Amino acid sequence: MTPIDSKQRMLDLTDIIISSNLAQNTGLEPQEAVLTTIFEMSIPTNKYMRIGNTLFIVSKGEGRNGYMSAMNMDTPRNFVENVRKFIDSMYLLGFDNLVTIFEQEELIQVFRIIAKNQPRADMGYEIGIDDEGKYVATFSLGPSREGDF
Repeated sequence: MTPIDSKQRMLDLTDIIISSNLAQNTGLEPQEAVLTTIFEMSIPTNKYMRIGNTLFIVSKGEGRNGYMSAMNMDTPRNFVENVRKFIDSMYLLGFDNLVTIFEQEELIQVFRIIAKNQPRADMGYEIGIDDEGKYVATFSLGPSREGDF
């Protein structure tokens, strides 16, 4: 499925999950992808947010840290805006840092675009490569705060 402009048409959440699963070549059958995602969303410490035709899931780590994943079926321009809104929202919910692992090199350009027009002060990111050759992005969402939430 090609990206669908969320300003024109909102996809069903199931369509986002299945189509994103296929686009990312996860190897999961569609039903397995949907059930896995629903399970992740049901974990009490996890947060999830749908913005446009993008679904974000964050697994809370220690302190104000989390691991995020995104399932996107929105247009590239909308995806950039969706990520900006998501980053701002996660900071407001208490997260200071998020980590994500991905294989799509084009996502690096999304992060560069956002970094040029940051949603908040002191936001930044670093990208490295793990032992499996996947990209690891670490985002600082804003000024660090003490404690947990």
